[in-house]
Order: sequence, then structure tokens, then C-alpha cells
Amino acid sequence: MDTELATVNYRRGASITVKQPEALAALLGLRVEQLTDHPEAFTEDGTVVAPWPATELVARAVAKQNAEKILQRVQNEEKQARYAAIHGKHQWRGRRTTISHPRSPKRSTANFPRRSVPC
Repeated sequence: MDTELATVNYRRGASITVKQPEALAALLGLRVEQLTDHPEAFTEDGTVVAPWPATELVARAVAKQNAEKILQRVQNEEKQARYAAIHGKHQWRGRRTTISHPRSPKRSTANFPRRSVPC
């Protein structure tokens, strides 16, 4: 969804700020009243701030129009998570040093000198 049309306010009680209600309604195949006529909706500086029911309506319409893209992204994220769970996650610390998780036992003990224990 284009942020010029609307933004979802996750930290403000899951409301939606609709900057261009007519354009957003036309893009999503909704009626403008569905975005603006909720009893708790209000207009502030020319934008409509609507509560969760309008936010959910917009989210469902966007998901319906972009189902293939959303499913592809979910599939990619699951693939990355599965790879990280099996092979560990590679984190860059700086230009030349890296951290890989998890570490193998051989690699973990490679930096420690071997000591013999007297019997």
C-alpha cells in the first residue's frame, strides 16, 4: 500500500490514517464510507484517522489484491528461517570479523590451548 494514500498506526492502537480516502477506496474497490463513517473515526489536518475495523478492512483488501506477492514473501521468510535453524545465522561484526551461530564443538575449542591433567 502506498504511504501517500494511508499508513497503519501500529503503536497508536492499530488505527489507520487515510490521507486520500477517495483514491484508497477506488484502488481497493471499497466505498469511501467504509473508511470514513465509523463512529470513532475523525478528521485531523485533512486526513481521516479510523479505528481497527477500518484498518482490518483495508488490510484484507490489500491482501486479497496482493495474495501472490504476500505468499511468496512468506515462503522466502520461512525458507530463510529454516536455513538459519539448520545452519545457524551469520552476523557481521565489522569489516573482517563475523559471528556464526551455532558454533561447532571443534570450532569452539580451537582457541583454547590443550592441557594435560595429571593422573
